[in-house]
Amino acid sequence: MSKSYGNVIDPLIVMDDLGTDALRFTLLVGSTPGNDTNLSLKKVEANRNFANKIWNATRFVIGMLEGLPHPSPLPGGEGTSPNVKKPLSQVLLQRARDLRQTATDAEKLLWSLLRDRQLDEHKFRRQHPLGSYILDFYCHEAKLAIELDGGQHAEAKQVQHDAERTSNLEGEGIRVLRFWNREVLAQTEAVLETILDTLLSSPTGRGAGGEGWSLADSWIWGRLQEVIHTVERLFGNHQYGEAGRQIYDFFWSDFADWYLEIAKLQMAQSEERAANTAATLTRVLDMSLRMLHPFIPFVTEELWGHLKAAAQETGIDSEAWADALIVAPWPAPRPEESWESEKIAEFEIVQEIVRAIRNLRAEKNVKPGQRIPAIFAAGSSTALIKNQAAVIAALARLDEDQIQIHAALAEKPADHIALVAGTVEIYLPLAGLVDMAEESARLKKELAEVESQIQRLEKLLSSPFAGKAPEKVVQNEREKLAVYLDTAEKLRAQLANQA
Repeated sequence: MSKSYGNVIDPLIVMDDLGTDALRFTLLVGSTPGNDTNLSLKKVEANRNFANKIWNATRFVIGMLEGLPHPSPLPGGEGTSPNVKKPLSQVLLQRARDLRQTATDAEKLLWSLLRDRQLDEHKFRRQHPLGSYILDFYCHEAKLAIELDGGQHAEAKQVQHDAERTSNLEGEGIRVLRFWNREVLAQTEAVLETILDTLLSSPTGRGAGGEGWSLADSWIWGRLQEVIHTVERLFGNHQYGEAGRQIYDFFWSDFADWYLEIAKLQMAQSEERAANTAATLTRVLDMSLRMLHPFIPFVTEELWGHLKAAAQETGIDSEAWADALIVAPWPAPRPEESWESEKIAEFEIVQEIVRAIRNLRAEKNVKPGQRIPAIFAAGSSTALIKNQAAVIAALARLDEDQIQIHAALAEKPADHIALVAGTVEIYLPLAGLVDMAEESARLKKELAEVESQIQRLEKLLSSPFAGKAPEKVVQNEREKLAVYLDTAEKLRAQLANQA
């Protein structure tokens, strides 16, 4: 670029046309340390579209929150008349913030322990406003309140008030644990054991059975934690551009393209499922906006303010809501929880199945609105596919009433197109719509690709790599080889069946 030739890009004009955030994000993410940056207006335009994506996703989440019932204050609460329905007052929220700043030594100790330790995969909130009460500690997932009592709680009037408070909370399905301050300071381990025992008996919670958290809820939460860890590492290495790309991919591909579509289905289900989905939407979007804020400050600040207001009105808690996004705490990496890798792997199977069906529909020009039957030979994933049949049907445009799921098939269905997604075989009745010779060519091409991966992995595992690399890395490669071998066997069986 040269001022003499008049081909310089004026940033003020670009900001007027495409937005300040779009230009800022392009410069931060599109640069490589030590190299000059070739600025393209098409890249700025693409990142303007990303800002629009964030805006639309946030509008959707806020719309979902507005559709939820607003919580009513608990009866007989602090400074609130009984049976009066209204959102949390700003006075109550400010009081909770003040109490956090004037915490007792026992509260500070317990908070540090609850924050640093993983207690059965549950997360606690400190000085949490709920209805018309302020709870010392509260775990939303387990509906468990922890109250710390000082000397004044031994007075007769306070004892009566505490009993009424506990009764009101338990009437709302919230269990209450009470400890004296001196217990926390002198018998910390015993206090933690009591809390843990109570959590283990909790009927709810992420990863628990029943109507709790869906596979998609657990997957998006696990993916969020992976991204937080990755971004923290990249920031530590001053790789800001790559950190921005990681957040971009997570928000657009995982959150917007996958989880939001499933959330639409879940919000129409039971009240508990809708509440859990809304909570997950809020927390993941909150954390995403916090991570995006250094890159896209103006749009994220505006949207976060609206999200905060909507979440507080409906009683959904996330990380501590600050006065503004610019001073909100940065998402802190947590230790990996026991369920995360399993749930992520399970959902990746669902994604692979949906992608395979979508790709075939596109290749064969099947009408988008046409729902088709499907037969699954799912093997070890049979229970997973049965549990996720509604999600797969909705995302892949299948006829849910005509889905058959088997562990294995004695005979391959005639006149069906066969797909392989990992260890799952999928049969779609598209024979009348496609050329079987083309289908045979597709299977042969896919088999050739799989066999090339098998050769690569076998060569890798027979080399010195197997003895020098970390055991976990070697084991991952062995697991990949096992999946490819299984896929190749199924593809050969499908080709033999066609012949």
